[in-house]
Amino acid sequence: MTQNIQSSEFIEKLNTSNLTPSTVLEFMFDNNFATQDKFPNAFDNKGNVLLKFESQKNYGTFCPYHDNQTNGDSFHIYNEDKTVFCFNGGCSASRRPMGIIEIVMSFAFNLDHSVIFDFELSRPYFWKAARFLVENFGNEIDVTMGDITGTKNFKRNITEEILRDTASYYHFLGTKTNYSKKLEKYLSEARFFQFGVVPLSEIISKYQLGVTPTSDTRDKLYSNLIKKKFTKEQILESKVCYLNDKGEIKDFFYGRIVIPYIHKGKVIGLYGRDFNPNGDKKYRHLRLEGSVRIPNGLDGILESEEFFLVEGEFSKLAVVSLGYSNTMEARGVNGFKTEHAEMIQRVRQTNAEKCKRCYLLFDPDNAGADSVKKIGARLINAGVEVLVCRLPVLYQEGIANFIDPNDLLEIFKDNAKKEFDKIKDEAISLDAFLLLHELKKEQPKSLSEARSSMKRLSHYFDSSHPLERIFLLEEVLTLFETALDKNSLRPYLKEIWLNAEQKKPVEGLEKAFASRNPFLLVTKSEEFFNATSINYDFVILVRDFDLFLNHNFSKSILLDGSFIKEEEMIVRKKGNNVQRGKIELSKVDKTFSYEILEN
Repeated sequence: MTQNIQSSEFIEKLNTSNLTPSTVLEFMFDNNFATQDKFPNAFDNKGNVLLKFESQKNYGTFCPYHDNQTNGDSFHIYNEDKTVFCFNGGCSASRRPMGIIEIVMSFAFNLDHSVIFDFELSRPYFWKAARFLVENFGNEIDVTMGDITGTKNFKRNITEEILRDTASYYHFLGTKTNYSKKLEKYLSEARFFQFGVVPLSEIISKYQLGVTPTSDTRDKLYSNLIKKKFTKEQILESKVCYLNDKGEIKDFFYGRIVIPYIHKGKVIGLYGRDFNPNGDKKYRHLRLEGSVRIPNGLDGILESEEFFLVEGEFSKLAVVSLGYSNTMEARGVNGFKTEHAEMIQRVRQTNAEKCKRCYLLFDPDNAGADSVKKIGARLINAGVEVLVCRLPVLYQEGIANFIDPNDLLEIFKDNAKKEFDKIKDEAISLDAFLLLHELKKEQPKSLSEARSSMKRLSHYFDSSHPLERIFLLEEVLTLFETALDKNSLRPYLKEIWLNAEQKKPVEGLEKAFASRNPFLLVTKSEEFFNATSINYDFVILVRDFDLFLNHNFSKSILLDGSFIKEEEMIVRKKGNNVQRGKIELSKVDKTFSYEILEN
């Protein structure tokens, strides 16, 4: 579909038209785009709009974006210049004037100012806002739908609007009603945020925390959404409410604190945590995800030099309360996918000062270590330095108590910030963490057992430079918790790790490139490579996956079972014809067969 007008031309049309910010704002309030639960500062206690919508060139009125407005005149509307600006220095609308397009982004699409004022983030919304304006003010602007997008009309995303209004409703209850006391008490006394350094009110506001209402009918959200002119079918399709066996419509979340999942200013899902600590564990955590599944806070870390990655919703808020807003949650190893790492990689390719370093904060148990290993590999592939924060393990009557970030507030109270900073400062490299984890699992009790363990783990160093091994050796020796004499271990480590031959990160490339075979057989198994490379000239051994990806292959690639599905997909995205299979070699001749592994 051909676009007949450029963005600069549309802005010029807008600026020379009779359409004013006051007219657009009035339209937003009259047509339920600006509601009391979304913009509580724009309404009085009776629900009346405080903003004035006048035709004069320049006037001040109440600001819809911040509270504590004594005079109600900080928000200036410049109808002649077609901009608005807040003179309250602490208001998000005070960074620079907002034009009519940006007003639409804020009210019609609920975008945060950090998104609106960032060209790269707001660019995808420009023509959405333009279509909205043409659909509602086309005559004033003298632009038709055909001028900007052919015959395509502005299309509302109803589910997105319902998620947004649901989050706004629960946030309104948790901040502007008596429910706010319940929310504050839970966060202070059950989650111990009172010991954080960031004010609780700031966290509640920034992350739009809310609380669900209590009622015997459990349908207050449904009633609220019906009043907003959403239909029964639309509400059920969004899944914020459900139809029970009796044919009654009930709110999906009940008796919970609610945390919205927000990406680029849009609510893309909701998390609800049961207030009752003795409730059914099966339903303690309820999550509702929209069509976009992105880690909560991903867009918030893309501008930071370093960031933290944690397990869950409250772990993220705990780290935020300790002064580190550059935090996102993974919700398990499967919550942070290769696609998300690639998004970080694209940011790093544009600006090497962004997302340079990641601190992983996962539970110090086997499941947490597994997450660290997999997510760490994805981040390293994206060009990020990965450091692992070792959270404490407390023992009571011989039983291990694994501490997560939220527990730090409860255990260390006023010293939680100091303790967390210490944990951050003592973070170790991903290689050292993985080695220590493997050594701990083997639990060597003698120097002989330790020597065997070190030898079995020596493959970690196959493609590392000897100088790099020296630093890693010292890091591991310093941190290795053992009753054995570490000074006695040192010569073993030097023999096994430092004096070991440095092996090529990728072997067999020269022969494989020269081979007439139409495809390459790629493995991570040294045993398989040694057994096959004598007779086959198209076999490649990969010790360093990152360096393997740096090569461009014109031939098809067959990965053996030593690779995982995600690695197969990474290679595939480079434009290669890739398959992953289980290999069986013929003992008679130089033929082999393989069985494709299911994805």
